[in-house]
Amino acid sequence: MIRPGGERSVRRARDDEERRRRLRRLYVLAAASLAALVPLVLFGGFWVRSELLKSQKDVDVYLSIRANALSRRVDAEIEQQLVALKAISALPALDEPASADFGPAAERVRSIMPHWLAFGLLDAETRAVQAASRPDFPDPKVAALASEVATSRRPRIETSAELGLEGRELFLYVPVVRNDAARSVLVAALDGQDLQNIASDQTRVERVRAAVIDETNRILASTRGDAIRPTESVSDVTRRAIEGTTEGLYAATGRDGMPVAVGFTRSPLTGWVSAVAIDQDQIGGMTTRPVWATIAAGALSLLLAAILAVFVVTTVMERRVTDERLAASRALGELDSRLLATTQEALDEQRKAASEREILLREIYHRVKNNLQIVQSLLRLGSRDLSPEQREPFEGAVRRIGAMARVHTLLYNSPDLASIDFKDYLGELLRELSEGFGADERAISSQLQANAMRV
Repeated sequence: MIRPGGERSVRRARDDEERRRRLRRLYVLAAASLAALVPLVLFGGFWVRSELLKSQKDVDVYLSIRANALSRRVDAEIEQQLVALKAISALPALDEPASADFGPAAERVRSIMPHWLAFGLLDAETRAVQAASRPDFPDPKVAALASEVATSRRPRIETSAELGLEGRELFLYVPVVRNDAARSVLVAALDGQDLQNIASDQTRVERVRAAVIDETNRILASTRGDAIRPTESVSDVTRRAIEGTTEGLYAATGRDGMPVAVGFTRSPLTGWVSAVAIDQDQIGGMTTRPVWATIAAGALSLLLAAILAVFVVTTVMERRVTDERLAASRALGELDSRLLATTQEALDEQRKAASEREILLREIYHRVKNNLQIVQSLLRLGSRDLSPEQREPFEGAVRRIGAMARVHTLLYNSPDLASIDFKDYLGELLRELSEGFGADERAISSQLQANAMRV
């Protein structure tokens, strides 16, 4: 027979044993949960770090692509001007610069090439001016390079800053070769507006800043346009970063005091540096979105992993979950990660392809327009000595080529690169026809009545 006091002792012992079993069960559950969460947290940390590095690499690649595109466009523009100057150097009028033909020929060239401020013919040995489109051209500092150009027999490009002059002019030198000898040099001065237009075009694709820097570290063109001074130099940080380097990336502080990331490349043709910069806060926006998405995905994964760990521990303790179900869960997690990585890579490739396609289309339109303008110039130069009756077919061809060049100009400036405003096209066509047929001298007025229409 058990006494009442003994019954209470037995019940107390049973209760203590039950509490101890519950505590042991809780300790096992907590230890299993921590053991499952620690590797998942480490994996999430490495995952976030890899996403940050990938986003930064994408920004670096983007800046390098934009800097290379800007450099190629500048080189293409300079090559086009050199081709035109080489064509002029082959004219017979240069063989007798003192004759009366040189002045009218010079004026015709000036009217055809609006960005050419002046040009002249220099003696290769004495550097004396044999003929020029205006009396004060060229400056002695400009003429000093005639002997070097004639000796090398290669074209040369110099800026005002490189020659120690004020202003933003560009100077193109081409040797005039006759009988396998260069006895004179043809030099032309350009106002550099085309370079400024190319730099300004960089803001049409993205909110970026761009600049073209000569070999004396002076800014030739910038997205700031007229805000730069003709003698303005780059900062010390930029000078140290680009000195003796063909391409690269660096961090700097913009004119407004904001931190920027800069990508640059040096042209093999001119030696100039084309730089493209983007604000760090914009980079933060580009990198923060995928990082936050990654963190959210990681947090969700950790939450799911915690729930899975609790479920697995309790099931092992109560139901002994089979190994097949655990293997299936792991395979599902790996498939989800692989699908996420594949989707992200496909989106990145699609964005890069779209950006490169737009840059390529603008480059094609720009080059076709320049080539058509050169053909117009050569036709006008070739018909200058013909009679009015003989010149008329040339003028008709020039006008037709101008009509085609105008289409490419409007396509180049079009937002969608696929259509133009037909009213703008008719206005440009009417203006050129009026000028070509001397409407002002004949007291003929022109008027266009048309509505805007995309074609």
